[in-house]
Amino acid sequence: MKMDEYVALKAFSGSLAQTVLTDCPYQAWFESSWNPDRPPDNAKAADVGTTMHDLLLGGEGKIEIIDPNDYPSKTGSIPAGWTNNAIRGARNLAYSLGKTPMLIGDYAAAKKARDAALAYLAQCADPAVRDVFSTGAGERTIIFMDRGMLCKCRPDWLSADRLVHLSYKSTIGSANPSEWIRRILPQHDVSAVLYERGIRAACGVERTHTVWLAQAQKPPYLCSLIDLGPAWQEMAERRLNIALDIWRECLWTGLFPAYPTHICSAEPSSWQMAAVEEQEASAGMPYEPDKIPDGRGVKSGGKAARSLAESIEQMRAIERANTGE
Repeated sequence: MKMDEYVALKAFSGSLAQTVLTDCPYQAWFESSWNPDRPPDNAKAADVGTTMHDLLLGGEGKIEIIDPNDYPSKTGSIPAGWTNNAIRGARNLAYSLGKTPMLIGDYAAAKKARDAALAYLAQCADPAVRDVFSTGAGERTIIFMDRGMLCKCRPDWLSADRLVHLSYKSTIGSANPSEWIRRILPQHDVSAVLYERGIRAACGVERTHTVWLAQAQKPPYLCSLIDLGPAWQEMAERRLNIALDIWRECLWTGLFPAYPTHICSAEPSSWQMAAVEEQEASAGMPYEPDKIPDGRGVKSGGKAARSLAESIEQMRAIERANTGE
């Protein structure tokens, strides 16, 4: 199935589930194929990541390489990026053909990233992950039923035995495992669980294992491998069930709630309160109104201490005047 056909298919997806849970059902509907006026995807913002993805997963034919030397300006200067009408026209033509336009220099960098990812995988201690690209297939569409809903997914790469699902995610930030887990994993955990359900349903396997290959988009293109621990896996399974139930009810009723119309009061979390208490404990001497610094004996910052003392004395004078003391 072509990507545009997959996107147009009215079926529950991992990205829809994430939007239902982290934003609201109305936003999920607005971005989905159920919306007849759905805006087109803004693929331009993710061209570098898309190219890295296609190179790693065998989609090199989806890339249109553009050499700035072929599109000089009227004065003969070579464009630095998409800076004249001729090269922008070539870029727009590539988009219209369903390809990702890449300047030749950026394409060379993406190839270095692909080579770095393959070299990293070759060092993996787990043979199923290390050799995942030696067999299997990429970007195969899976359509299945779950909790009474038609669902779809498009795994990045499945091993031949369907026991490993490798999901590739490039990032403009850090691919350090702890940072990636904190910042990016919550955007993809529910999707992974949906993919695993689809793979089990369609491929007849009892289990499959999602492993993310995270890679930084900047040199030296560092990589890491991440999966879900048992507790996070269980949490993601439960959250997926919630998203499916919410979406099914929305389709039945035709109502897709947005944000609440009442004022939502902010309350600190327990960890935020603990952080404040820790700061209080390490802030130094407690505030004692009767002990006013006068700046005497201060080798550095004396002017600041005297200024503070003067400000407090002025405040007290105002208070005395107001109370008639």
